[in-house]
Amino acid sequence: MRCPSASYEKSLRQVDRRNQIPDMVSIYLRPPEVEKREFPGYWEGDLIKGEGNASVVGTIVELKSGYLILAKMPYAIATSALEDFSAALNRICRWLLGRA
Repeated sequence: MRCPSASYEKSLRQVDRRNQIPDMVSIYLRPPEVEKREFPGYWEGDLIKGEGNASVVGTIVELKSGYLILAKMPYAIATSALEDFSAALNRICRWLLGRA
C-alpha cells in the first residue's frame, strides 16, 4: 500500500480560493434605503456567461428606474468588466450630452 506524500495531504486540507472576490461584501448587507429603492443612483451589476464561457455580457441596472445597460465583454474577468462597463457608461454620457 502506498503512502500519500505530505504535499498531497496538505493540498487536500486547503480551502479552494479560486473565483473568490477579495473583501467581498454580501448583497444582504445593503443599506435599507437601497432596499426600499426610494432614491435614484444605486446600481447593481452582474455577468451573464454563455455556453462554455464562449461569450460574456455584463449588465448594470439602476434600481429606482430600472434603467439597464448591457456591455459585451471579451472575457469574464474583473479587469475586463471594469473596462467594458466604463466604456459603456462613457458612451452613454457622451450621448446624453450630445457629443456622440
